[in-house]
Amino acid sequence: MNSDRQRREAERQLSKLISLKRELVRLLKNFEIDQQVCATLTASVDSRTEELKRELELYTGFNSTEQIMVDLQVLRSASKLPASLISGRRSLAWSQKDLAQRATLTPAQICHYRKTFMASCHCLQCLIWLLC
Repeated sequence: MNSDRQRREAERQLSKLISLKRELVRLLKNFEIDQQVCATLTASVDSRTEELKRELELYTGFNSTEQIMVDLQVLRSASKLPASLISGRRSLAWSQKDLAQRATLTPAQICHYRKTFMASCHCLQCLIWLLC
């Protein structure tokens, strides 16, 4: 599997195989077919289903590097959030007390959230540094 188009086709085939197996099992029960025949027919469908699942997992694994890069960008943005929030609050000329009143919180809660969030963002920055 080399492209998203092939991935989508494999996903369609997988969906069809799953539906086919359900229908096959239903028909085999209705016509009371021999258990050995049932097992053989369903095994071939199961085999192809597992093969497609493995191919999809491999393809997804190769593309996970791109997802990691996107995740790192999100982490970098999140680590800059506290400074952006403080700057925004200051640009509005709000104190932490003003912010607390508008957010229907106590000033102590705002202070606690800020400290906790700053510590979390420091951890995020360390994590980004380790991952890069």
